[in-house]
Amino acid sequence: ILAMVERELDREALTKLLARFFTDARARRVGWKDLRAALCTGGSGARGIVEQWEAAGIPSLRIEHEAKKSGGGWTIEGKLAQSGTAKPFKLTVAVVARCGSDSVASDVKLSGSSASFRIKAPAQPDAVLIDPDWLVLAARETVAGADPKKVLEAAMKVANSSAETDPATLKKAIG
Repeated sequence: ILAMVERELDREALTKLLARFFTDARARRVGWKDLRAALCTGGSGARGIVEQWEAAGIPSLRIEHEAKKSGGGWTIEGKLAQSGTAKPFKLTVAVVARCGSDSVASDVKLSGSSASFRIKAPAQPDAVLIDPDWLVLAARETVAGADPKKVLEAAMKVANSSAETDPATLKKAIG
């Protein structure tokens, strides 16, 4: 939730907001209600993020896409869809086309059950990924043939290791 609020506000604004929260909370016990109130001071966008995540369930994201040669590069067109919640969440989700060592990203704004996107890429994509930096709390389809239980176990082993501080390590463990 903090990563999504940070994306809505920007890093500096969230840092100031949290600094105020921690200063005000220094000598007392605080809980979700207090943190929620502090986050909502970030404005209607931050409040909207907090409120939708208090609803039951998390969205499940899936992607359909097609890549076509276009002039000197490639065009990837597709649709990002969400399901799994009573009401669609408002989300901004990075969709990234990986083309060898190059990556091209597009932010897709979901406010209903699906949204279309188009990405211009320098080469044929090796992969088109949903939120590869894991900034949105959402369920995702696993890599074809991967056992979801094993993916979660690998991710949790890395996430719970005090020796791991590099986010890239977690991304590698997840796949």
